[in-house]
This record gives sequence, C-alpha cells and structure tokens, in this order.
Amino acid sequence: MGLALIIIGILIVIAGFSAIFLGTRALKSVERPLSIKSLPAILLGSGSGGLGLGMLLTYLGVMVRDSLPMHTGYRFLTLSAGLVLGAAFGVFLSGFYILYFVEDLNKEEKRNAKIAAIGGGLLALAGLIFSLDGFTYLDAITYPLVYRFNIGPLAIYFYALFILGGALLAWFITEQYYRRKYKKKGIMENVFYVSFLSGILGARIWYVVGNWNHPNEPFKNDFLTVFQFWRGGLTIIGGLIFGALVGLTFWMIRRKQYSRGEVLDVVLPTILLAQAIGRWGNFFNQEVYGATTSTWTFLPVFIQKQMTIDGEFRVPLFLIESLVNIGGYFMIRYAIGKGLKNLILPGDQGFTYFLWYGIVRAIMEPLRDPKYNMGETGNWSSIQAYIWIGFGLLAIVANHLWHHFHHSSWEKVVVLPNYGKQVEAQTITIKEADVENNQTNNNELHLEGGEQDSEEEV
Repeated sequence: MGLALIIIGILIVIAGFSAIFLGTRALKSVERPLSIKSLPAILLGSGSGGLGLGMLLTYLGVMVRDSLPMHTGYRFLTLSAGLVLGAAFGVFLSGFYILYFVEDLNKEEKRNAKIAAIGGGLLALAGLIFSLDGFTYLDAITYPLVYRFNIGPLAIYFYALFILGGALLAWFITEQYYRRKYKKKGIMENVFYVSFLSGILGARIWYVVGNWNHPNEPFKNDFLTVFQFWRGGLTIIGGLIFGALVGLTFWMIRRKQYSRGEVLDVVLPTILLAQAIGRWGNFFNQEVYGATTSTWTFLPVFIQKQMTIDGEFRVPLFLIESLVNIGGYFMIRYAIGKGLKNLILPGDQGFTYFLWYGIVRAIMEPLRDPKYNMGETGNWSSIQAYIWIGFGLLAIVANHLWHHFHHSSWEKVVVLPNYGKQVEAQTITIKEADVENNQTNNNELHLEGGEQDSEEEV
C-alpha cells in the first residue's frame, strides 16, 4: 500500500510539473493582459495543486511503507508541510517564470508575479523546513546526514552541488541584468565558465597552501589528496582572487565595450549569495561550527541534530554566515546601490563586497572550532580578513580620488537592483562641463547603447 501511494504521488508530481511547463509555453500566445481565467493561469494553478497533492501522497506512502510511529501531531505536521511545499513551489516557479521570462509585463502583472515568486518561495522554504523537522520527529531521518550519494561508480558530494548551485545563481542574476539592459543573451555565459573553473582551482590551491603543514591535513604525506577537492577543502577567498582576476581579464579582452566598473558592481555582490548557498555544503559535512551551546533550541530540529558533534550541539556558524551574506547582498544592492546612488561611483558596490566579506570573516573566524582554523598557528584566515577590510576601504577611496583628479568632467552609470523588471541605469553628471567634453567622456566612460542625457537617463 505504501509503495503504491509513493508511485501515485510521484506520477501526480510529474503531471504537475508538466502542467506548469505547458502553462509557461501557453503564455507566449495568450492575449494580454493575463487573466486568471486564461488557459495559462488554469494550467499553472492546476500544476501547483498537483505538486501539492503529489507531495502529500508521497509523504503518506513513506509513512505507511516504513511503518513510522503513529504520532498524530507529527504526522499531520509532516503531511501538511508536504502539501504546502509542493503547492508553494509550483506557485514560485510560475511567478518566477513570468517575472523573468515574459516580456512587456504591465505594472499589475509584474506586481502579481513578484508576489507569487516571493510568497511562493518563502512558503516552499517553510514547507521544506517543517518537512525535515516532521520526518525527524518521526525517526525517519538518521543523523548525521549522508554527505554524498553514488550514481554507479560516480560519487556526488552535496558540498560540490551547493557550490555549483551558488555559482549558477550568481550567473543567473548577472546574466539577467545584462540581458534586460542590452537585449542580448549570453553576455555573461563565457565569463561564467572561465571564472567558475578558475575559482575552483584557486580555492583549492589557496586551501592547500594555507594548510600544507596543518596536522589534520594529509597533503604532505599523500600528494594525490591535493586534487580531491570534491571532498571539501576550498577557500572562498582563493576562489575569489583567481576567479575575479581571470574573469575580469576575459571581460577586458572579450567584453571591452562594456563598463568595467559596472561589471564589478553587478557581479561581486552576487558572490555573497553564492557563498550563502555554498555554506550549506558545510552543513552536510558537519563543518564551520563554534563552541558548544544550549541556547539555540529555537532552531529547526534537523539543524540541531546535524550540528550535534561528539554528543554536543555546536553553534551553527555556517547558518549565521549564510544569513549574514544574504543580508549583505541586499544591503549593497539596495541600501548602498539605491539609497546612496547620488554619492557612489562605478565600482563602489563591487569594492564594498571585499569590505563586507572581510568584516564577516574577522568576526566569525575567532568563533570557529580551533582545529578547523587554517595555517599552522590558526590565524591564516583572520589575517586575510583584515587585509580584505583594508583593501575594500582603500579601493573605495582610491576610486573616488581617481575620478576626482583624473577627470575635469565625468559621468557615471549607477547600477540599481532589478528583480523581474527592466534594468534601471541612471547616468548622473557630477561636474559641469561643456558639451564637447561631455561627448568625449561619454565615449570613454559610458556603456554603448541607448540614448544618453547629460543630466539623467533611466
């Protein structure tokens, strides 16, 4: 009976995804504005409902098949979470697709799609958390969690999957920015390939160099372990240095018609989101934690279980850093990028990334379990953190001094956040100059394309 319910549930989930896919295809031919009674809306709604029903039946099938404890409250919690997870994820997918891939949306359509994407995403996340907690209460999940799975002879590590997922999110955000602004696809694609591969190489090299003599690392005695990066052992800053240098060099050679300051402002803050996702790979590996504690019982149970090391619950620093980095991204893009748009220059948002990263690392490193600190003395990461704080501050100051003294007249392109809407790029004149000088500076400093006004362009 349980297996039959699981199969039926999976089939309904597949049908739900199919309905959502057909709904997104139908959006291309439907009359606008979109109506709730239109075929795409019916398909998207039915697909979301199908996902919810399918998840509920699948969860119920697991309970029956595995004869899970008959705790009525926990069973109800888990089944409800499965229903919410499936239905909300369908709503999220629908809103996300409309927001980013349907052109010429009116104001109301954008608002509704944004509500669906954000609301559906948050509800789906809540459903996932309560699902994991529910199955944990029902003793269906064994801790510590597995950190890999096998496909034939190939071992797939969750650590690697989360790193890849974070990188893909960063690529998607930057690609959407340039696609919407320049009406051209693939501007960031090759940049992503070279930056990501270089970043992985740099992250591993930096980690190996910093831990070559560390007593808990086998590099000196078994050189082949240097190449086993998928098991863990990557440093974010090494990946950033190599990835940024190679990516920026590629950009200057192959994308030289676009502003270098703008690409720094668009790309570097998204690395905070990539880091936030990547930290969940540390969760599966039971890494990046602090001292023992008994005051974090408000956290979801599955986190408490996984972060119980040697019988004691540890402060989940991976979670703190993940949330702080998400907050840092929105602070840079909104509080600085939008709130201080009349004061910042091209590159300032990008340089603020280094400042934010350095401050976070300087605070977090002393809190980590000492046996996981890099270097023979354990201060490798802390020293780097203060270096990046200094670099970020100096880069911002140097950026302003350069523009102040190097140009008698200059203009800038301010990168504003764009989530499912047309890119807003404001060109603001900082110093007055005659028309001839303005035209000269426009050729040197402006991005090609679009009409430009001497005072402001949106």
